[in-house]
Amino acid sequence: MSDLRIRPEKEEQQQLATRQVGGIGYSSQRIRILWITNVPLPEASDLQGRTPSPFGGWLVGAARHLAPSVDLSVASLDRQALHTGTVRSELITHYGFADRGDRQELDSALSEIINIARPDIVHIFGTEYRHARQTAEICAAQGRPFTVSIQGLVSVYSRHYASGLPTNIQRRFTLRDLVRGDSIRCQQEAMRRRGVDEVATLRLSTEIIGRTTWDEACVTQMNPTANYRKCNEILRESFYNGEWNVQNCERYSIFVSQGSYPIKGLHLMLEAMPLILKRFPRAHLFVAGQDVTGGHSLTGRLKLTSYGKHIRELIKENGLADHVSFTGPLDEAAMRERFLKSHVFALPSTIENSPNSLGEAMLLGVPTVAAAVGGVMDMAQPGVDALTYQADAPYMLAHQICRIFSSNHIAEQLGSNARARSRATHDIEGNTAVLIEIYNSILSEANSP
Repeated sequence: MSDLRIRPEKEEQQQLATRQVGGIGYSSQRIRILWITNVPLPEASDLQGRTPSPFGGWLVGAARHLAPSVDLSVASLDRQALHTGTVRSELITHYGFADRGDRQELDSALSEIINIARPDIVHIFGTEYRHARQTAEICAAQGRPFTVSIQGLVSVYSRHYASGLPTNIQRRFTLRDLVRGDSIRCQQEAMRRRGVDEVATLRLSTEIIGRTTWDEACVTQMNPTANYRKCNEILRESFYNGEWNVQNCERYSIFVSQGSYPIKGLHLMLEAMPLILKRFPRAHLFVAGQDVTGGHSLTGRLKLTSYGKHIRELIKENGLADHVSFTGPLDEAAMRERFLKSHVFALPSTIENSPNSLGEAMLLGVPTVAAAVGGVMDMAQPGVDALTYQADAPYMLAHQICRIFSSNHIAEQLGSNARARSRATHDIEGNTAVLIEIYNSILSEANSP
């Protein structure tokens, strides 16, 4: 049996090699890797003349740097996919599949993609959706090696979904919620149900890739026998360039990268704002994404969620109308610009694993205040790379932000330390090499008697 290993492009040997991987034998020039992702890569959307999704951009850099060393295919959950479509760029073959609620149809689409791509290893990114479980089941049935990368963990996130929200807010319904049967409690229950598939996926997996002490603790409790391997992420390319400067920022501006649902903690950030404004009356909060409060239009009001209504009420009750702005959806360039303009990046989430927004802020050297939840402290050393606080204490969030507003020295030191740390955490060449070594190790173990 051939001992074929993935090698970086410069060392790659272009000989043919025959392999027997988990009972599946075939010949190929390079090792075949099939990624299963929750969103199409922007490249795939561009090739089809469609507007790329603003989500999943961190996969782009990882794919770009891995593709020269392997035969890479990417199959993505794509709600616009009418069938198992295929588009090909210079280095990557892209497939799309849809989940319309029919398990058999989804199983057929995933099986077809796997049979066409004939991968040595299937790499599932994320456990949040049921196609991850079905892919794992298909691979297990075929004896085909696969690994699962942890993104978030909805089975655990569901426990923190309504943290900091009054019980009456959790239970109430807006008109939109009544029509959809979708209160905050309903959303929490839906997340818990999705977690059932997630746990099943992880228990099927013998190889799991994570990044933090938090995700290692969670997955090893779900599946103590799996091999847990650590590999940090490569983030969006533009965030490796540019550096925050206190002289060029908008003084007393705070940036929150998401606020559309409770886990992101916008309600806690709004509770902190009156305390900040007492000391810094010019403070202004910028929130990336659509205005969850419904804005001023009738359509927006009709689509208002219970969480959006609560945010609207908090803004009104605390007199924040002139101190809160929703930016609308931001593409990569606009997000980077907003980071660099901000005096502070705040991460008030009630739970996170390793939030890419934190990594991007740190790469640019933006002074950061983050809730000490999940895997956050694996990314930033408290008091050195970021200021942290207890997640259910918005008064401490306010205090830490005011510390940065009060001292250019603190702001600059945090930013400098964050840049240095994040460049090691999100090192492009190093993380690509680690991923390649993980693939080699999986193949080696699959080929062992």
